[in-house]
Order: sequence, then structure tokens, then C-alpha cells
Amino acid sequence: MARKLLIGCQPRYYARVLVYTLGVEGPRHRVVFGSGAELSARLAGDELDVALIPSIDYFRRPGLMLIPDMSVTAQGAAGCGLLAARTGLGNLARVGVDPNEPALAAVAAIFLKENFGVVPEWVACLAADAEADETLDAWVTGAELGVPEPRGAVQVFDLGELWWRLARLPFVYGVWACRAGAQLGGLDKDLVVAKRDGLRRAIEVAEVEAARLGVDPELCMASVMRGFTYDLSRLELGGLQTFYRYAVRAGLVVDGVSMATYRG
Repeated sequence: MARKLLIGCQPRYYARVLVYTLGVEGPRHRVVFGSGAELSARLAGDELDVALIPSIDYFRRPGLMLIPDMSVTAQGAAGCGLLAARTGLGNLARVGVDPNEPALAAVAAIFLKENFGVVPEWVACLAADAEADETLDAWVTGAELGVPEPRGAVQVFDLGELWWRLARLPFVYGVWACRAGAQLGGLDKDLVVAKRDGLRRAIEVAEVEAARLGVDPELCMASVMRGFTYDLSRLELGGLQTFYRYAVRAGLVVDGVSMATYRG
């Protein structure tokens, strides 16, 4: 019997719509959930066949290929990544960052460097620890609907909005990727179909996720249908390429990485 292909997906409500109609397990696949950083490591370590990974990790891990027509992207504020600051952004010296959120950390680092020339000390810590650590001037954290704003912050910025202010392009939070040479046996096409089917059943997905989060289903529905896009067209690729160029300037990735697309 052929081995089931392993799909890694992030557990956020806005990502679950992409695999909702696949189900956790099918005849040829199994879906596993984990943070973006965890999925990146497992994909690079040959533990997953395809995964939804933070966009910055695509450029940091050689030998990965993009799955066509698939991403998690938003234009402007999306409510899924926050920079909470106790002082002005031009005065940040120590910034906490959730190690599970490398794409959000990259946006914060790029914005601070490009707008203020600030290169703070980055301190790995979860949001709850950051809120309690008064030595931190700010912290970066992921967010979901219904999560209260960080405590102890004077200002809270949506990282998607900060990116939009800088680049005037959508921000690609995550991309689907596989290793070069992977044999997906049509799974890439199954994922595109699942995305389209999931968006057609967005009301159902919103109700399920709203119950999990304890929020009004309308919040989930509005976010999934109007806050995010899930394609990787010319517009999203333009945002991704611009993000890469800024990341090179900020010293977050090496220069010379090209984007390669999987062709099954």
C-alpha cells in the first residue's frame, strides 16, 4: 500500500479553509497541524511532503518549490499579526518576538529599519512572557479573532498595515511549498481544488472556526472572504518578490534566491 502524503497546515482559522474539504485524513493524504516555524523545519527535514510555511522561510531554506496558485495573503490590516509597543517605534531597543512567527518578525524588522533606521535586539519569547517583561520596548505576536489586544502596550500596530504603508503591495503571510524533486502525485492540484471548495463553503467553515474561537461567525466570514486572498497570481508574486528584496536589505536572507514553482 502506498504511503500517505503528509500535508502540513497552520491551525489559524484563516488557513483551515484551505484544507477543510480535504478532511484530516483521506485515501492518499493526512493533514497535520503546527506552527509555521515547525512546519518549515519538518518540510526541510523530509517529514512532510507539502506544507503551508511562512513566506520568509521559503527564502531561508534552500531547495524548496512553490505550489502554484496557493498562498495566504492580505492587503493592509488583517488582524493576524501585531506589533505592541511601549514607546515610539523610533526608540525600540529590545523587541520580543514569538519564534513561531518568523514572517511577522521579518515585517517588523523591515519596517523599523526602512522607516526609522532601527535595528533592535530581538528576544525570543511568547506573547504572554513579553507582556510581563518590562525590559522589552515592544513585542511581535500572532493573533486570532477574539484575542484581546496586548496588555501594557501604549500603541498596537497591525503588521499588515505597516507593510502596506511601506510597500503598497499585498503581504504574503504564507506559501505552500514542497522540496525540489518531490513527487506529489497530483496533490498540488488537489490542494487548489480544496481551496476553491473551501471558499465556496466559507459560511460553513466560518461557523466551525467561530465555535472554536468563541466569536461571532460573521467575524470569521468577513475576514476569510474580504480580509484574505488565497491565490499566488502576479499581484501576490509581486508582493512576495518585494518582500524578499526588503528582507535582503535588512540582512534577514541572503541575496540571489530565485523563486521556483513545482510542476507535477
